Amino acid sequence: MPAPACWYRTSERHFAADLGHVGSLMVWLDAATGTWSAFVLGTQRAGFITAAAAQEAALRLTRAQLEEGLRRIGELGPAAAAGDVRAQPR
Repeated sequence: MPAPACWYRTSERHFAADLGHVGSLMVWLDAATGTWSAFVLGTQRAGFITAAAAQEAALRLTRAQLEEGLRRIGELGPAAAAGDVRAQPR
């Protein structure tokens, strides 16, 4: 059974949450600016005043990205026969 997802401190200025196969969420303090940044599934946002604000933003971004992915998965149907595969417009 996998461990439950939770934030853990990896250093004085860095927190992470492991989401298993989905990836990881990370927030860290930028010492130069004194603000926190969030990295979520390939997207980075900066300028948060507290670690908690960065963590909340990371969770919102993750939910939005995963919901968009689920919506797109819902639009998929089975592929056509091997000789009849056509490119779908984006």
